[in-house]
Amino acid sequence: MVLGTEFELRRNADLVQVIRTSREYAPRLSQQLGRRAEIAVEQTYGCPVDRIRGDASMMLAYLKCGEPDDLARIGNGA
Repeated sequence: MVLGTEFELRRNADLVQVIRTSREYAPRLSQQLGRRAEIAVEQTYGCPVDRIRGDASMMLAYLKCGEPDDLARIGNGA
């Protein structure tokens, strides 16, 4: 749950299907729903989201998971 919005996540390699499971009145991606989905994916899988597409009920998030060495360099500020 991110800021009151619940999601179900399904991952296949670097693609994550994001399904909003909470009820909200007229949610729109432009009203930060996309950012909430992005946060949920990043918290769950530990990889940054490269891009996210879809609508208010179902989105596809593309992960930008590098090689373990790349992630270590990013974590160390390199």
